[in-house]
Amino acid sequence: MLVLALGVALVLPVQSQPPRQAGLQKAPDLILQKYWPKSMMVTQYHVPPRSKFPSVDVHNHLGNVGGNRAFMEPAACIKAMDAAGVAQVVNPDGGWGDVLKATIAKFEKAYPGRFLTCARIDWSLIQERRKVDPRRGDQALVNPIKEHDHGKA
Repeated sequence: MLVLALGVALVLPVQSQPPRQAGLQKAPDLILQKYWPKSMMVTQYHVPPRSKFPSVDVHNHLGNVGGNRAFMEPAACIKAMDAAGVAQVVNPDGGWGDVLKATIAKFEKAYPGRFLTCARIDWSLIQERRKVDPRRGDQALVNPIKEHDHGKA
């Protein structure tokens, strides 16, 4: 039966699609830069001036004090946070060592409970085989530690 089906398939001529008719038009080119679809949804547009509930900004680069990043003034941050309803900000730019201590003093000590500062580990300490241990008396190390693979503090 299989041989018969193959034989019939080989003998019958292959039918192709009919040629395009002259009256059909080519589809227009679609240039995405010029494509601005019109929304069919109709609703009121409004931007709330502040969040309904206090929020936490979990990743905001505020910079560090005395390090390689410029920092925002904490008073200006607090003013903007209060206006937007942000209760607390996590700053991943804390730095390391004295820079971290200065950043914590500038933000966290000045405005307790409003800022959390993450350390940017100095990976050269690993090369020197020194241990990073918060029990050494470095109180700045008790804050959350955030790893950054794109440069040292």
